[in-house]
Amino acid sequence: MAEQPHWLLLSNGQVLQGVVSSTPDRTIVNLQNGAEIRLSSSQVSFVGQSLEEIYLFQRARKVRVRAIEHLEIADWCFNHKLLTHAETHLTQAFELEPDHPGLDIRQRRLVLLRSQTLASNFKPAVQREFSSGEIQVDVEK
Repeated sequence: MAEQPHWLLLSNGQVLQGVVSSTPDRTIVNLQNGAEIRLSSSQVSFVGQSLEEIYLFQRARKVRVRAIEHLEIADWCFNHKLLTHAETHLTQAFELEPDHPGLDIRQRRLVLLRSQTLASNFKPAVQREFSSGEIQVDVEK
């Protein structure tokens, strides 16, 4: 039976997904594409079962009493396409400091990312090709 992939939160905030094995001083991640990444254990902040679990870890370790802390978590959420969580943190930042200079640009980013997500999920109906004999155009009107 193949090992289940895990999610790793690196100390720089980036995330990796792969099959994880560890030694006392190293964490080895085998990615889906066959690549292997060797990290020092100090480079790994957390190993979880899902990206949601990584988010919950990130959220729990932030104090979140200032708007900037919510904006930092929102930025992390944007980077990992967790738009619902990003919106939650933008709302909380707004409640703490409605005039924070970083709110407006992040709110616009949320709108942009949501529209890109909608556009990439849109699948047009199957287009039928017509022969010239099937198309009738009245140009004299």
